[in-house]
Amino acid sequence: MYRQTASTSKWDVAAKQARNIEAKYEAALVGKPAPPSAGITIEQAVRLYLVDRESQHLKRSTISKLETIFEKQMVTW
Repeated sequence: MYRQTASTSKWDVAAKQARNIEAKYEAALVGKPAPPSAGITIEQAVRLYLVDRESQHLKRSTISKLETIFEKQMVTW
């Protein structure tokens, strides 16, 4: 439940992107699997997670702890 930019000033293009996003969420709700090409690696998932935490403006000490746990321990394992 967050806002996502459409990166456009055209209403019809933004509405189409919104419908695509809604369709993906609806498919996930009914348990329809994502296409095989949509998979990501653990490294990418960890990076996305840490970027999300940084965007929440957490303290640097918290971010550092998360980096230690995920990048230095989990990914290398």
